[in-house]
Amino acid sequence: MRKCQREYVEHAIRRKCRNLELAPEDHYTLANINSRFSNLESCDKGWGGCRSKGDLILKARDRDTNIDYKVAVWFHFGAFQVRKPNKLVTDLDLFRLPCCLPELPARMPNKLLGPPWTDTKLEFLQLLSLDAYIDADDTFTRSRRILRQVIRDRDFATFQRLVNMHIRCQCYKYPVRWSVLPNHFQVALKYADEYDDPFIKLLVEQRWEDIPANLLHLKDQLMSKN
Repeated sequence: MRKCQREYVEHAIRRKCRNLELAPEDHYTLANINSRFSNLESCDKGWGGCRSKGDLILKARDRDTNIDYKVAVWFHFGAFQVRKPNKLVTDLDLFRLPCCLPELPARMPNKLLGPPWTDTKLEFLQLLSLDAYIDADDTFTRSRRILRQVIRDRDFATFQRLVNMHIRCQCYKYPVRWSVLPNHFQVALKYADEYDDPFIKLLVEQRWEDIPANLLHLKDQLMSKN
């Protein structure tokens, strides 16, 4: 997939930038764009539920019209865009691989939603999470079951990745945080270590506000374990 993304972005750059003037150093950057796909650690991955304005943003000018543009590349998302400066950043004229239509989002494949949880699988899940929906409605049937099983399996590394993701629900037009429900807190308590349980610690520190206000007994149980 990363190889396909790199080739796709390079092709889009060749087609869309052939009539644009850029600074010499920026021409060099675009000509050697493939090297940037080898290390994606510092790239935008949509952790906040949306994409940034771009990992790489260059100034350009149309040779014929003298209109200024900005050339933006998102390496993790395999995306490229030429847009006017100060324009609200949207998905219009965004070239991206893989791509899901916002009006008709794809359903997240089951193969990405269960063990074995490898780094490659989680990276691919992250790549699709803002566009392909996991749940059909706000009962969060699939995502609820997945998170519950990860807690039971005591797979903390995967648990930490999932609860920090923003994912799509078919009934919403925007990504939401991976839902943590009262049942998840209860399952975490059931399988918790006697002291310093990492699941309890993360839930208390990061998802405390997800506990309904009337469940004071659940909060007391969590605090006694934390």
